Amino acid sequence: MLKDKRKVFAAEYVKDWNATQAAFRAGYSPKTAYSQGQRLLKNVEVRAEIDKTSADIADQNDVEAREIIAGLRRIAFAPEGARVSNSDRLRALELLGKYKAMFTDNVHSSGEGLSITFNSPGQTQAKQIEQNKQAQLPAGPVVNQPAESKDKINKNEAEKAG
Repeated sequence: MLKDKRKVFAAEYVKDWNATQAAFRAGYSPKTAYSQGQRLLKNVEVRAEIDKTSADIADQNDVEAREIIAGLRRIAFAPEGARVSNSDRLRALELLGKYKAMFTDNVHSSGEGLSITFNSPGQTQAKQIEQNKQAQLPAGPVVNQPAESKDKINKNEAEKAG
């Protein structure tokens, strides 16, 4: 069981994580506050009380996802007369969209070696394929292509050009 000064020290220490100030606020002399604070931090019972107190504080401050979403919805859909800027509304909408995974990229991999195609949300695969044909590019950027495949592509390009 902790004595009153030690219990107060533990409660004060978690406020700012400063042992000297916590010892002073707990009633220790200003001249010895530094050494008392360091000594108290090494005490097993005091350390356990600090850990318990900081865990309690963390539990009290824990915010659930539904609370965050509710707050973002209040900002995003605040009535016209509310003191919410357009940039705050836009940011809240953006965060809600990210939460709902509305802005993810589509990834397609295929072919000999590794080919990756990224499509932004507004761009269909058909558009991407058409753009690649117009630019005379392969279906997607080729990454880590084996040397023999590179030779085949270079040979095919030479035949097309010649």
